[in-house]
Amino acid sequence: MIRRTWRKLVDLLEIKKPGRRSPYAAATLFKRNMLRVCPACKLSLESHAWATLAEAGNKEDMTRLLELFRAREWANLRAIHSFEGTKNAIIASAIKCPTGRGYTFWYVDPVEIYANHEFGEDCAHDPDQWKAFLEATMELEWHPF
Repeated sequence: MIRRTWRKLVDLLEIKKPGRRSPYAAATLFKRNMLRVCPACKLSLESHAWATLAEAGNKEDMTRLLELFRAREWANLRAIHSFEGTKNAIIASAIKCPTGRGYTFWYVDPVEIYANHEFGEDCAHDPDQWKAFLEATMELEWHPF
C-alpha cells in the first residue's frame, strides 16, 4: 500500500518525466483531475487556463476569503495570500474559458498528503460577468491546462 501511494504521488508530481516542467505542473494536474471538464462551457479543459485568486492559511484570512468570494469582490480577494505549508488552506481559483465565459471556485487544501481536498463554493460566469471579473483582476497569472 505504501508503494502504491508513493507511485501515485510520484506520478502526480511528474517526478519521473525528464525535461523542463512548469512549476505549476502539479497544481495544473490537480485541477484537471478535480474538474475533468469546464463547468462554465461543459467542454474539455484543453484551450482553457487557470489562475489562483487567493490563498488563506490562517483563520482570519479564511473567513475574509469566504466573505469576499461570496460578495464577488474579486479585486479585494486578490490581496489575501497567507498560505502556510504547515496548515490547511483555502485556495480560490478561476478558470478562463475560450468561449468568453469563466468559472471561479474555492477548495480546502489539507496539509496531510493523504487527506481529500474539499470542494467549496463555485460560480459559473456569463460573458458580461466574466468581463467584469477580468477587469477587476487584470494582474492574474494564467496557466494553461
